Amino acid sequence: METAQNHEKSLEAISRRMGLPLHEQVRRHLRHLVETQFKDGDRFFPERELIERLGVSQPTVRRALNDLAGEGLLDRGVGKGTFVRKSVRNRSVGIFLPMMDSTLQLSLIRNLAGLCAERDYGFHIYNIRPNRTVKEICEGLRRSPQEERILFFATSEDSTWELYYELDKRGYRSVYLSGDIAGYPGNAVKQDKDGATLLMMEHLISLGHTRIAFIVNEPVSLSAIRQRLEAIKAFIKDKQMREATIFDCQLQTWDNSFAAAYGKMDEVMALNPRPTAICPLSAAGAWGALRYLTKHNIRVPEQMSLFSFDDLPGSDQIYPSLTALTYSPELERLALDMLWDDSPSRQSTVIVPPKLIVRESTGPVLK
Repeated sequence: METAQNHEKSLEAISRRMGLPLHEQVRRHLRHLVETQFKDGDRFFPERELIERLGVSQPTVRRALNDLAGEGLLDRGVGKGTFVRKSVRNRSVGIFLPMMDSTLQLSLIRNLAGLCAERDYGFHIYNIRPNRTVKEICEGLRRSPQEERILFFATSEDSTWELYYELDKRGYRSVYLSGDIAGYPGNAVKQDKDGATLLMMEHLISLGHTRIAFIVNEPVSLSAIRQRLEAIKAFIKDKQMREATIFDCQLQTWDNSFAAAYGKMDEVMALNPRPTAICPLSAAGAWGALRYLTKHNIRVPEQMSLFSFDDLPGSDQIYPSLTALTYSPELERLALDMLWDDSPSRQSTVIVPPKLIVRESTGPVLK
C-alpha cells in the first residue's frame, strides 16, 4: 500500500473529482485489493491497520468494510477478524434491456441464454421501463455482486452511464454490449461498425451497386445504430457515392422497427431512378423490406438486392435467404468471459469483427 499521507491525499482528491463520499472511494480501493491481492479465505487487513495506512477515520473504514461484507466479498466476525470470500458456488448473469419491440434483441437473449445454460449459469432479464429509474431497477437485482454480474444492451447513452455508475457503486461487475461511448470507463464488447460497413459496401459495389438506399429503421439514440449510420455516411462521403440515399424513420425506442422499414418503402421505391439495392440498418428492417418487395411482385435479387446488417434466426430459411453480417456467437461468448474474468487488469474493451454471410438476396445489377 501507499503511505498513509500519500494515500489520504489521493483518496480525497479522487473523491472530490468524482463527487463521491470518502467511504465510497475507500470501498472501491479495498474492493480492488481484495480482487487483486488476496485469495479466497485469506485474512484481510484489520481495521486499525487500514486506518493507519489510509489515513482515514474508523467510521469511514468500518462502513467500507461492512459494505464489502454486504457484497459478499468479506466475512466479518466479532473477535475473529475479517476474511476474504471469493468462492462462488452459483453464478448468474443479468441483462438490462429497454422495453422495445426488437427481433435482434430476442436473438441476443436466445444466444445468451443458451451459452449460460452450457456454463451452468443462471440467467435473468431486467427490463428498463420509462416509468422506473435506474436506481429502482438496480434495487431489484436478485443476487449479490459475487453471485450475479450484469450485461446491458441497446441502452441509450444516458442510461448506459447511469447503469455503469449505479452498478459500480453497488459492487457489480458489468459489461456494455455493442455500443461505443467516448470516455466510457467500464468494460465493453463492441461490434466493429467500420468493418461491418466496409464488408457490406465492398460486397454490394462488387456486384455493381451504387444506387443504394439505406433505411434508418432503429432509434439513433442507440449508440450502436448511431455509429453504424455515421460509418455509412463517412463511406459515402469518402467514395463520393452521389447516388446513395439515406431514409430516416425517426424511431423512438418503443417503436416497431419492422413496421418502420415496411412503411418507408413507398418513399424508397418512388426514387427516380430507383435504387438497385436496399440496406436497412437492422435485420428487422430487412425483413420488413422483403415483405414489401414480395407483396409488390418485385423480384429479389433480380430487380432489387437486399442486405441485412444482422443475421436473425430464420434469415437462412426464408426465400430468398438474406445476405447478412453476424457477430455471434463470438460477441456473447466474449461478454460472458469478460464478466467472470477477475484478473487484476479487469477493465477492458474488446472489438469483435463481423463475418459476411452471402446468400440469395444479393446479386449483380442487371444490365
